[in-house]
Amino acid sequence: MKNVNYVVVIPEFGLWNEYNNARVRHESRSLGYFLALKLKEAKIKSDKFNGIFFQGSKTPNPDIYYMNNLLIIDIKFPEESYPSKENSAEINEYLIKRIEDGLVKIQEKYSEIVSVVRDGIDDFRIENYKCIWIHKKRKIGNATVRLRCEMNTEYFRLYFEVLNKNDKYNQSKLLLETLPSEYHFKKRFKDFILSDNEFFITDFLDRKVFIIRIKSLDQYSKDNYIFDGEIECVNEY
Repeated sequence: MKNVNYVVVIPEFGLWNEYNNARVRHESRSLGYFLALKLKEAKIKSDKFNGIFFQGSKTPNPDIYYMNNLLIIDIKFPEESYPSKENSAEINEYLIKRIEDGLVKIQEKYSEIVSVVRDGIDDFRIENYKCIWIHKKRKIGNATVRLRCEMNTEYFRLYFEVLNKNDKYNQSKLLLETLPSEYHFKKRFKDFILSDNEFFITDFLDRKVFIIRIKSLDQYSKDNYIFDGEIECVNEY
């Protein structure tokens, strides 16, 4: 059985013009990523696929099918109705409508997936159409140190954060901002390592890409763990 942990909602290549095609591939990722996290959280599994592809098609196949470990659900994806770049809420509601059209096709066969996705859509709206997740966290003394990710239709951001023992913000530093697509950010960070008075943020090749210098190691034993916020990029992409 495979874990279902990927959701994408885009038109097939060639259906839209080049500009809008590039737009929708970036602007749809926060919604797709959010729903994928919900499926992962619900521990949805399948022996046929590990991802769901709501595929915009000129002539949608009335039946679902499987290809490359994906459940393919063909749907209509009218380009002329796609909102302008300035309307993030409208963009997401357009994409949600496409997903809802696709869910009708799998309601009987995959009712659990449909339930999780619909609940996820409600949660996404509550979160103001933003996908936020914790990539990595670690307890150090009375503090929690973590890498927090945030994505919407406009950007992906990575933050290095320190929380006190009551999980209240002490400090937060923006480390990285890219276009909202895994192709731009996924391999650029993996873990953080404490060495002496520095945190090293490493990438997927275990290279040090950011250094965060600590004011005082004595702060580990106190409620408010402090770092000075000096961030140095030691690897350039």
